[in-house]
Amino acid sequence: MNEYKNKNEAILTGKIYRNQLVPTKSGASFVSGSMMTSRKDKKTDQWLNSYFNVKFFGDVALNVSLIPEKSKIEVKGKMTTDEYTCKKTGEKRQSFSILAFSFILVDQAKEEAVKKQQDAISYQVDIDATVDDIPF
Repeated sequence: MNEYKNKNEAILTGKIYRNQLVPTKSGASFVSGSMMTSRKDKKTDQWLNSYFNVKFFGDVALNVSLIPEKSKIEVKGKMTTDEYTCKKTGEKRQSFSILAFSFILVDQAKEEAVKKQQDAISYQVDIDATVDDIPF
């Protein structure tokens, strides 16, 4: 039996750009945005940026349209392709994008993780403070 199944999962962490809500004929919420990821080239020691098209629908689109541009987010979704005709040459081409199912603000996620860690530390401190009160 083949243990490897076909998967189409994409996780992208970067800065969101062009996240304005676009009206649709059906009234559904839609955002066609762009995300920038960065990595440092080991040979040149320079930062290299890559840009990805990301599509958001429904409540996810409404929520992503409310965050400030250039916010760092993590998007989870799947890769999709769109076919279009080049206006200059008339050739059929494909573009790739991520259809986002969810996203989180990375800075907010870090803040929540730090708060949970601080709560755990303060809880640990409270337990340690009561050890002297145990009568044995």
